[in-house]
Amino acid sequence: MNSQIRQAEEKEIDWINQRYAEVEFVPSCFHKEIIAIAEFEDQKAGLGRLASLDSTHLELGGIYVFEEFRNKGIAGQIISFLLNHALPSQTVYCIPFEPLIPFYQKHGFKPCLQLEQVPKELLKKHRWCQEKYPVPTSLLVRE
Repeated sequence: MNSQIRQAEEKEIDWINQRYAEVEFVPSCFHKEIIAIAEFEDQKAGLGRLASLDSTHLELGGIYVFEEFRNKGIAGQIISFLLNHALPSQTVYCIPFEPLIPFYQKHGFKPCLQLEQVPKELLKKHRWCQEKYPVPTSLLVRE
């Protein structure tokens, strides 16, 4: 496989947010996130991000592999790259579309049952996602 994952540079933020706008994802904020860019045979193939909610809570999200690069394992590589930036003491949440739950479970995520421990901004985003997208979303956690 000729793919690699690298951390985005600040000069790429406009391109990143243009890609996210294409799929109606929330824009990225470069200084609050670790943004990963996947490249396959020297072409940009996808991206993802790990956003800091506070010192102990992170959100994995924005995992987006472009159509022509799907089914090559790139999404899993993006997730692994980003999770390697989380500290063992940090809790990582994600809000995937429900059909993707088994995929995220392979990376250690499970349904979030203790909602009182979830940062309020993330609960608000999950409600927004439920209203915004035609496919249901789920709140998952990796501790």
